[in-house]
Amino acid sequence: MSPSEMDTQALFKKNNIETYHYQITISKMNIHFVRVGKKEFPTVIFVHGSPGSWDNYRKFMIDKSLLSKYQLISLDRPGFGKSQKGKPVIELKKQAEVIHGIIRYLGIRVPVILVGHSYGGPVVVRTAVDYPEEIGKLVLVAASVSPDLEVIEWYQKVANWRFVRWILPSFLDVSNQEILPLKKELLEMIPLWKQIRIPVVIIQGDDDSLVPPGNAYFAKEKLIHSEVKFIMVKDLNHFVPWKRPDLIMNSILDR
Repeated sequence: MSPSEMDTQALFKKNNIETYHYQITISKMNIHFVRVGKKEFPTVIFVHGSPGSWDNYRKFMIDKSLLSKYQLISLDRPGFGKSQKGKPVIELKKQAEVIHGIIRYLGIRVPVILVGHSYGGPVVVRTAVDYPEEIGKLVLVAASVSPDLEVIEWYQKVANWRFVRWILPSFLDVSNQEILPLKKELLEMIPLWKQIRIPVVIIQGDDDSLVPPGNAYFAKEKLIHSEVKFIMVKDLNHFVPWKRPDLIMNSILDR
């Protein structure tokens, strides 16, 4: 067990919260996710960015106000953590299948709330498109959804060279492999946005240099059939889940 895993385990133990870890196969993908809270409650599923892991949301999964109303689930997306480590899945449609598979496996009462940060944003959007009967609300947090704003930097191309990939840490290689084709995936998704007819909260910092604020405006423009709550925060960077978790929690709780 890594030091990070031990810290996370200690945090849940300190707060007297029992965690349930699952390792299941979904569409031939080996997926790990963690569940806390009462099964009979409505469910929130958290989807991390790139790179990332399920415990990016550990602060939310020990929050008493959330646990008093929701079952909370966070997953390692394919290629990260304990979900087929080192094997990226570049298709958003396949990533959406993972969330659908978790819902089906646990027999979760639908609809659920999806929270997606950064790359997790387009994943939850795609899930809402492909499985509309299962999703009741989206919270998009600094979500990388605009194809026009997906710019491939020179170092990303270098990181794709075979000998460089060989020496890169697994999580960085997986991140690069899924980000390189993201623009194409987002272009294909443009005509699908109009299918979304559920409430959506968009949270964005105006000082985000990794996912520019234009992404938030793009999402707002495309959600023509949704009730949209738009939150643009002055001087906030990309790391909203760590800097302003209250914004996400309040969006889940409708406060």
